[in-house]
Amino acid sequence: MNAVLGVALVISVSAGPAPRHSSAEILRDLRKLSVVGGALYVAAHPDDENTRLLASLANQTQVRTAYLSLTRGEGGQNLIGPEIGPSLGVIRTQELLAARRIDGAEQFFTSARDFGYSKSVDETLAFWGTERVVNDTVRVIRELRPDVIIARFAQEGGDTHGHHTASARVALEAFTKAADPAYVIKDTQPWQAKRIVWNAWSREPGAENAGAIKWNSSAYDPLLGLSYGELAAESRSMHKSQGFGAAPIHGPSPEQLVHLAGTPGATLFEGIDLSWKRVGPGSEKLTALLKKAVDELRPGQPAASVPTLLLALDAMRALPENPYKVAKLNELTQVIADCAGLFVEASASTFSVVSGGNLEVTAQVLARSAAIPVALKSVTVSGPPVMLEAKLVEGVANTQKIVASIPSSVEATNPPWLTGTPERGTWSGPERLLIAPEAPPVITADFALTIDGRALTLQRPVLFKWTDPTAGERFRPIEVTAPVVIRASTSLLLFDSAAPKELRVTVTAMADAQEGTLHLATPPTLGEGKPFSLKQKGDTAEVVLMVTPDQTSATRLIVARIAGAGYSRDLKRIEYAHIPIQTVSPLVEIKLARFDLVKGKKRIGYVAGAGDDVASALRNVGYEVTMLSDEQVASKPLTAFDAIVVGIRAYNVNRRMTDFYPALMKYVCDGGTLLVQYNTKNWLSNVPAEMGPYPFEVSQDRVTDETAEVVFELPRHRVLTAPNALTAKDFEGWVQERGLYFADKWHPKYEAPLSMHDTGENGKKGNLIIAKHGKGTFIYTGLSFFRQLPAGVPGAYRLFANLLAANGR
Repeated sequence: MNAVLGVALVISVSAGPAPRHSSAEILRDLRKLSVVGGALYVAAHPDDENTRLLASLANQTQVRTAYLSLTRGEGGQNLIGPEIGPSLGVIRTQELLAARRIDGAEQFFTSARDFGYSKSVDETLAFWGTERVVNDTVRVIRELRPDVIIARFAQEGGDTHGHHTASARVALEAFTKAADPAYVIKDTQPWQAKRIVWNAWSREPGAENAGAIKWNSSAYDPLLGLSYGELAAESRSMHKSQGFGAAPIHGPSPEQLVHLAGTPGATLFEGIDLSWKRVGPGSEKLTALLKKAVDELRPGQPAASVPTLLLALDAMRALPENPYKVAKLNELTQVIADCAGLFVEASASTFSVVSGGNLEVTAQVLARSAAIPVALKSVTVSGPPVMLEAKLVEGVANTQKIVASIPSSVEATNPPWLTGTPERGTWSGPERLLIAPEAPPVITADFALTIDGRALTLQRPVLFKWTDPTAGERFRPIEVTAPVVIRASTSLLLFDSAAPKELRVTVTAMADAQEGTLHLATPPTLGEGKPFSLKQKGDTAEVVLMVTPDQTSATRLIVARIAGAGYSRDLKRIEYAHIPIQTVSPLVEIKLARFDLVKGKKRIGYVAGAGDDVASALRNVGYEVTMLSDEQVASKPLTAFDAIVVGIRAYNVNRRMTDFYPALMKYVCDGGTLLVQYNTKNWLSNVPAEMGPYPFEVSQDRVTDETAEVVFELPRHRVLTAPNALTAKDFEGWVQERGLYFADKWHPKYEAPLSMHDTGENGKKGNLIIAKHGKGTFIYTGLSFFRQLPAGVPGAYRLFANLLAANGR
């Protein structure tokens, strides 16, 4: 038992604290070692997955289970903060990973970009490019090698999202192509899953699909002490940005799985050998040893199982190469470490390091059981290993301080899908990184050990840890930065004349002694540079660049030049309690747009909603915007403001909005303009009966085609003519959509000056309704100004200015 057999095995753990497993969890993991097989669940967005089914597959059937979300959800809305677009995609990616840490499944993606709600599967696939997204899905299938594939949605759309239907069609096509040797993808081999099914559902309670496989996704698990429906509720509740907190299901939860292609089966895994027999000769010994280890496990003495597990490790290493070997060796090695009571961790002295700089790492190993002899042979962080040859003593930590070098080739930390230049419907970059949920750790520590004579290497990500006074110990990934980071005072400069404007840019040193010049690039030239000099890390300098507008919209890159190298990235951190802190390093680009804009009234009060950048966009064109607290709305005079704007989803997230109704209506009646942006009304949220002076309802109507024709139903209406005379040109260049959650069934006193519709639909007038009340004006609009204004769409500014000036004092 003391001979070192086979090649040392590396086991890697995803970013987070070192795993610490109870005996019940060890028993679960031991049983899983004998299960060889997999399942892949496919849908379109974060939060589309059936977490009950994932939890039961991963924990009850114990197959390797993964969720493939074709997009990262960046086209949706955000209930918990102001992030939209790519930043929201970062949040929703991490929410998926948080969910998977609870339900036990894994997470994958494709390169498809979420471009918002789509009513058409054809529009969706045309935007994504069917071949590209199918290619990504085939890669996932070939790398994961699932036995069964489960599509969340049906092949025909019905009344669901176009992305949803597209995900089902992509899954079915990829199921076939993944098995086709003629369909070549670099570094992959064909894989034939046994079957693909649809996780059917019906709006009619109790309705059944003929011939469907039945599956209880909420069985009780005595090792977990809860049902999979209860576990799944915890998992689903991680989708906090979408307001998807879920109630647990304590009893049975029937699922229906409808056959789509492959070999039909009466059960999901019929005809599939989920044991080690499927890999061929030699598996009998391994199977017997794994069974013996399960039988031997004692809750109070898990270390007693280590000798048998080490024999199982020998047997597993001796198996011929097969699709399951590496993953199962990783699982087995971690179980051995858990049974031996090992604590292994690597932490850094700081969370931020400059590319090419050094990082002090504390590597620690602690043996918490004397039952099994463990020796620490070496620790490798970067460079040569630190040789130790130290026997571990129970309760005595072996701690090493190592200075690690970060190669200068390591770029500033960024989600891998945001590093390249995106294409029309997809993100760009290395395919394997695009399908992965996140980038690998910046730096890892390899702990070479012997456990009762067997060589094992435990790999841990180097993380920064600190103690939060309320949350306790927390962890965050290490971030890499450039020598300087750049932040512009705005990402959008709007010009209503040829006069130049100041652009204030802050340059921050991330290391000592940074000196260079700052440029506003006009490709292919950099333009004249302004000098900066920063002595110490953390020092900042404000540089003022004078910007002259082009006749049309343009985008310019800001570049800091230091010793011949150029740096053009900001550094932003996304912080929420339910996910690890995320670092994003976007390019510092300034959009310039010149157009005619008459603002009329300028004093604006803004009531925040779920989070948007409308207030800052209005300031950018010269409005005086005051953010109003609840107390100011409820008890302070509002007469100082020409108009009051209510942020998106305010009535969904602020319960006091109903209390403000009398004050807001008095403000309107006395001569003010109240502009309420969209609120949602669906199964997740509702709106009060009274928002305006006269009744109207909020529907789920929307127009998803941002190029849809806009008809001026009331061409002489004030909001279409003054102070800016609008034309069809003002609705060109809109992004992602026209609008959402339009009004419906309104009182006759409301006027609807515009109509629009998606292909094949009738005109929808509820995008904008306006009513006079007393001396003032009330407006409700579902037009997506929260996307258009930050994007610098000229016509959206001109229309919004007219709405703000719809009435005045």
